Amino acid sequence: MKILLFDWYDNSSQDACECLLRLGYEVADVKYQLTDKFHDEQLENSLTGVLIQHGFDIVFSFDYFPVISDIAERTGVKYISWVYDSPHNTLYAKNIFNKCNYIFCFDSLDAARLKHLGVKHVYHMPLAANVGRLDALLGEPVGNSHYDYDISFVGSLYRDRYNFYDSIAMPEYYRGFYDGLMQSQMELYGCDIVSQLVTDSRFEKISDCFSVEDDDGLFITKKDYFIQFVQKKITSIERVRALNCLADRYKVTLFSGNSDEELKQVEFRGYADYHTEMPGIFRNSKINLNISLRSIVSGIPLRCIDIMAAGGFLLSNYQPELAELFRDGEEVVMYTSMDDLKEKAGYYLEHDVEREQIAFNGWRKIHEEYGMEDVLHKIINTAK
Repeated sequence: MKILLFDWYDNSSQDACECLLRLGYEVADVKYQLTDKFHDEQLENSLTGVLIQHGFDIVFSFDYFPVISDIAERTGVKYISWVYDSPHNTLYAKNIFNKCNYIFCFDSLDAARLKHLGVKHVYHMPLAANVGRLDALLGEPVGNSHYDYDISFVGSLYRDRYNFYDSIAMPEYYRGFYDGLMQSQMELYGCDIVSQLVTDSRFEKISDCFSVEDDDGLFITKKDYFIQFVQKKITSIERVRALNCLADRYKVTLFSGNSDEELKQVEFRGYADYHTEMPGIFRNSKINLNISLRSIVSGIPLRCIDIMAAGGFLLSNYQPELAELFRDGEEVVMYTSMDDLKEKAGYYLEHDVEREQIAFNGWRKIHEEYGMEDVLHKIINTAK
């Protein structure tokens, strides 16, 4: 079987290419930086010719690109997209109904939503790790006598250019309502009250307070964008709050493109490269935090998989699928409030043997069930 892997310089395409080759597929890795996810004449011309001339059976990419779907539809080639972002707005492109599409969503709620809309070939598929690459880099986890960090967080704070919510000039009365809604959502994990309570009638009152780029290639609404802005703002507040909560008592290190003046006692280390630096950080931190983007309501974020695959101890907010697929307190540890986070962080900093056993159990679970080769094999077989 011949697979064309569309590599848009994301973090996972090279891992997928290695794993597909090890599985025995003939793979062509095509690197291309899209300027328009819907129309790209240069890509359309070149990719159409390549698919026809070389007889590819499948085009594969991480995340869904409408322009690739249309090329695959015209050439009669199946298009597999494994979605690891949420929100991922191109899932609501009008050509999502193309017969060539085989869509694998890491969040079961996203998959269910697409099925409800009538998308035929859509499946739930948790994310995975290239365990071969990580084992070659780090070796098997054993009792670690030296750690570089006590508590680490690798990720964005969603400030500055990502903070769309604060730029909306809504009346103070309505801002008070949405600020209160955000506070309420921060008390709840594994459910989404924002989408439920931002009703059409409520949103209509602030709709004229901001604008979004009109894209007729998508069938999501302005209200959908607003909900995403609110969810990102919640995540920003939550991440800063969690880091400060822990830094009051413990040594906390942040790896991110930008820090924030609200972080008073957190050590800032700057950006960490996904392939060369992150695995070592995860392995050599006593505790690795996952604080999920609030638009990921059910699924397991890639960061969780990355941490466990590197043999790191994962302390994550509660996520329904994480609780379903991994044993809390044995393979991963989850918290449900700021007080719970602080208490569990303190406990596992003091209990090395227990913490290291949980990290090893998580590493073993990833190797047994969420290695990228095995998961890609399932995906390809599903689309055959």
